Amino acid sequence: MKTFLNKAFNIHEGEHGRVFLSWLIFLLIMTGIIIGRNARDSIFLKDVGVKFLPYMFVLNAVFVVLVSTIYTAFVDKMDRTKFLVGSLALYAVITFAVRVVLMMNLRWFSAATYVIVQILWLVGLMQFWTFMGDVFDARESKRLFPLIGTGGLVGMVLAGFGAKPVVAVIGTNNLFLVWSAMFGLCIFLVLALSARYGKSKASGPARPVSLAPPKKISQWQEFKAGLDYIKGVRLLKTLVLINLSMWIVFTVVDYEFSKAVAARFTDKDALTGFLGVFRAAAGFLCLVVQLGFTTRLISRFGVGRMIAVHPLFMGGATAFMTAKLAFLSASFAKFGDHVLLYTLQDSSYQMLYNPIPPERRGRARAFVEGYVKPVSMGLAGVLLIVSVQFLAPISTALRGDPEFLTCLISFVFAAVWIYASLRANADYVKALTDNLTSPSASLRAESLKHLSKLGDQRNLEALRGVLKSDNEDMIQFALEMIADIKARDAISDVRPLLRHPSNGIQAAAVDTLAALKDKDSLTQFIALLGDDGPAVRCAAIRAVARLAGDDSLDLLRPMLEDPKRKVRAQAVTSLIQAGGLDGVLLAGELLKKMIESKKTKTRAAAVDILRHIKARHFTPTLMELLKDPEPEIRARAVRALAKCKDPRATDALIGALSYPRLAHDAQKGLADLGKKILPALQKAAAEHADLDVRRRCLLLIGKHHGGDARDTLLAALKDEAHPALRGAALQALSAAHIEGGAAADVRKHVMDFIAQEIRAVYTLRYAAALFQTKSAPEIFPEAISEQAMQGLDRVFQALGLLLDQTTVRSIWAKLNAPDKSLVPLALETLENIGQKDITKQITPLFEERSPEDTMAVCRDVIGKDAPGPDALLERFARDASPWIRGCTAYALGLSADAPGRIALLEALAADSDPFVAETAHAALNKQTAQEAEAMLTMEKILFLKTVPIFAGMSGEELRAIAEIVEEEEIKRGDILFYEGEPGEDMYMIVSGALQALKGRPEDNVVLATLGERD
Repeated sequence: MKTFLNKAFNIHEGEHGRVFLSWLIFLLIMTGIIIGRNARDSIFLKDVGVKFLPYMFVLNAVFVVLVSTIYTAFVDKMDRTKFLVGSLALYAVITFAVRVVLMMNLRWFSAATYVIVQILWLVGLMQFWTFMGDVFDARESKRLFPLIGTGGLVGMVLAGFGAKPVVAVIGTNNLFLVWSAMFGLCIFLVLALSARYGKSKASGPARPVSLAPPKKISQWQEFKAGLDYIKGVRLLKTLVLINLSMWIVFTVVDYEFSKAVAARFTDKDALTGFLGVFRAAAGFLCLVVQLGFTTRLISRFGVGRMIAVHPLFMGGATAFMTAKLAFLSASFAKFGDHVLLYTLQDSSYQMLYNPIPPERRGRARAFVEGYVKPVSMGLAGVLLIVSVQFLAPISTALRGDPEFLTCLISFVFAAVWIYASLRANADYVKALTDNLTSPSASLRAESLKHLSKLGDQRNLEALRGVLKSDNEDMIQFALEMIADIKARDAISDVRPLLRHPSNGIQAAAVDTLAALKDKDSLTQFIALLGDDGPAVRCAAIRAVARLAGDDSLDLLRPMLEDPKRKVRAQAVTSLIQAGGLDGVLLAGELLKKMIESKKTKTRAAAVDILRHIKARHFTPTLMELLKDPEPEIRARAVRALAKCKDPRATDALIGALSYPRLAHDAQKGLADLGKKILPALQKAAAEHADLDVRRRCLLLIGKHHGGDARDTLLAALKDEAHPALRGAALQALSAAHIEGGAAADVRKHVMDFIAQEIRAVYTLRYAAALFQTKSAPEIFPEAISEQAMQGLDRVFQALGLLLDQTTVRSIWAKLNAPDKSLVPLALETLENIGQKDITKQITPLFEERSPEDTMAVCRDVIGKDAPGPDALLERFARDASPWIRGCTAYALGLSADAPGRIALLEALAADSDPFVAETAHAALNKQTAQEAEAMLTMEKILFLKTVPIFAGMSGEELRAIAEIVEEEEIKRGDILFYEGEPGEDMYMIVSGALQALKGRPEDNVVLATLGERD
C-alpha cells in the first residue's frame, strides 16, 4: 500500500503518518465549515431575510480585517501548537454557545451568527495552513499541499451529501453541535500530529524565534509599503483589478443565489439540505477537475489562457442572469463559480505571481489577499445596498424586474474581470521577459524556465528574443529550454547560431538541434567535425552519432585520431553508445590503450568515457582504477562507479568514503543503489576502522533508509567512545522521519542521550575550571572547553528532535555569536520553548562565573565525588580525540609534580597518532624550540593562536593547519620572492623582520616593515 501511495501521490518514506493526519484534520475542518455555512445561510435567510444580506457582506469585510489584524499580532508570539489547540477549543465553545443562544430565537443573533461563521471559516483556514507550514518544510509543502488540499474537497462532498439526512434527524440549528464536536476531534488530531510527526512539537513553537527585537511597523506603514510596490508593477496592478472585479462578481452572484433559494425553499431544514447537496455536487466536481484536468490544461494551454476561463464563464452566466433572473440562472452561475474558483482559477492565479522576485512575492500576495479581497467584498456589499434600496424602482421601471440593475452591475464587473484576465497573459509574459535583464542570475533563470513552459507560439517569442541577445549565458540557457520542451518550431531560430562566433554557443546550438532531431542540419554537423573549436567538434560528434544512423561509423572513425584528447574521448563514447557492435570493437581498442596509458590526463579521459557510458560490465575495470596512484584518477573512478549503479561496487564506494575528495560522489552512488545495500552500510557503520566512513554511512542510512535501520542509529547514539559518531547518529535520526511506536522509542533514547551528554558536559566544564585553578598551560583547559562545546552542540541537535529544530538551532547560533548581548535573550527563549527539565540544566552552562564558582555549580550536577586532577589526567590521556590526548601530553610535560606523570607520558609516546606521540616525546625529553631541529606541532599551534587571522579557530582546527605548514629560515639579505611572481605560498613571521621593497636594487623604496606574527 505504501509503495502505491509513494508512486501515486509522491509521498516519501516517513511522511505517511504526517500526511494522513494532516489530510484528516483538513477534512474535518472543511466538513465543519460547510456544515456551518449551510446552517448559517439557512438561519439568516429565514430568520433575518435576504434583503439584509448586503449589510452582512459589509460587516463581514470589516470584522474579517479586524480579526485578521488581531490574529497576526499574536500568531508569532505564542507557541503555535498551543495557540492552534487553544483556538480550536475556543471555536468549539463558540459554536456550542451559538446553538444555545439560537434557542432564544433572537433575530439580531441570527445576523450575528452570519458574521461569526464567516470569521471562523476564514481564520480557521488561515490557522490550519500556517500550522501546516510548521509541520512540513518548504520542499515538502510544494509537493504535498495539493494532496492535503483534497481532504478539504472530500470534506466538502461529505458535508454536503450528508447534510440532508442529518438535518432531517437533528434539524438545522443542531448542526452547530456537530461542528463543535468536529473542533474537539481536531484538537486531539493536532496534538497527535504535533507530538509524533511534526517539526512543531507540542512543546515547541513552530517558527524560529527572533532573538533581536524586530523593528515595529504599523498597519498603515505596511499597507502603504505594499501599495507603493503594487503601483510600480503592471502585473500586480492587473492582479489587483482581477481580485477587485472577481470578488464583487462573486458577492453579487452569491446574493442573487441566496435570494433565489430562499424564495424556492420556505422550510429552513429543506433549505439546509439543498445547500448541502448543492455544495457537495460542486465539491465533487472540483475534486474531479482538480485531480484530472487542472494541471494538464494549464500545462497545455498556459497560465495566460486558463486564467480567462473563469471570468469568461461568469460573463456568460451574469449575462444569463441579466436577461432572465430565476432560480436556474442564479444556481447555474453559483455552481460554475464554485467549481472554477477552486480549480482552474486558483491554480492559474497563484502562478501569476511567479515573475515577482521571491523577496517581494510574499508581501505582494499578502497585500492583495489581506486588503484587496475583503475591501472588494465590502464594496460589493455597498453596491448591493445602493442597488436594493435605491435602484430597485428604476430596475422595475426598465425591465419589470427589481434585480435587473443588480445583475447588470455583476455583468459589468465580469466584463472588467475578463478584460483584466486577458491582459494578464501579456503582463505575465512581459514581466518574465523583463526579468531576463535582471541583475539576479537566479531570477533570470527562473523567468526563462517559466517562459519555456508557457506552451504557445506567442510566448515562445520570448525565447527567440533571448537567442538574438548578446548575453551568452542566457542564450545557452534558452537553447537548453528549447531542447527540454522539444520546441521544433524554434529550429529555424537556432540554426543561425551554428555560425555564432562563440564556440560555446555553436556547440550548444548543435546539441539543441540534435535533441530536436533536425536531420536537415546533418550536413552542417558533418562539416563541423572539422571545426577549429574542440567543443564544437565534440558536439558535432554527438549529433552525427545520433542522426547519421549506419553512416556514423565511417564518419566518426577519423575522429579517433583527433589531436585533442577530449575529442578522441567523445568519439570513443559516441561509437560505443551508438555504433553497435562495430562501434564497440572500433573504439574498444583505443579505450584499452587509454586506460593503460602512462599519462594521467589520458587515463582520466578514459575514466570519463566509462562514466558517460554507464555500462555495468566496466565495473571491474573501474574498481581496478580505484588503485591508481593518482588521486585525480581515483576521484573520477568513484564518479564513474556511482553512475553505473552496480551493487558489486558497494564495498569500493564505502571504502571511498574515507577520502574527503571522493566522499560526495561515493555517497551519491551508494544512495542510488537503494535498499539492497543497507546491510553493507549497517556493517560499515558499526565495524569499519575509519571513523569518517562510519560517520558517513550513518548519515546515508538516516537519509535514505530511515526506520529500516533504527537500531543501527540508536546503537551509534550510545557510542561513548566516539563523539563524532553520536553527532552523526543525531543527524541521521533527524533525517529518518521515524513514525508510530518507533518514534516514541527513539524519543526515549534521545532523552536518555541528552541526560548523559549534559552530565558529560558538566564534567568537562568542571575539569576545565579545575585545571585553570591549577595553573595548567592555557591550551589544556581551552581544549577541554572546546570539547564541552561540542557536547553542547550535540545536546542542541538532540533537542531539535524533540522541539522545533529551526528554533533550537537559531538559539544555539545566538549563544555562540560574537555579540554576547544576545546570550541573555537566547537563554530566556531557551527556557520558554518547552522541555524545561532539560533546558534548565543547560542555562547555567552559559552564565559567566569564576573557575571556583563554576566548579561548585558543576558539583551540584555530577555529585560530590567529582574526579580529581589525577583521575582527569588519566581520563584525558585515553580520550578518543588525538587533540585532547596531545594537549594532555603537553600539560603533563609542564607539570613535574603530577603523580604517574612519566607512566602516562610513556603511554602517550607510544600513541598511534603522530601528533600525540611527538608531543609526549618532547615532554619526556624536555625539548624546547631552541633544542629541537624544528618547531613541534604543538608549538606551531600555540604560535598560530597568536596570529590575528587564526585567533577565532579552535585548537583542533589549528592542528590541521599546523600539520601542513613548513618552517623556512631566511638569512639576512635573502630575497623571499619578487614582485610579479605567482603567489603560491603564505608566510607568517615567527621571529625577526622582513622588508617589502620596490624599485631597483640600488635605490629600493621601503614600502613596509613586517615583524613577528605578521
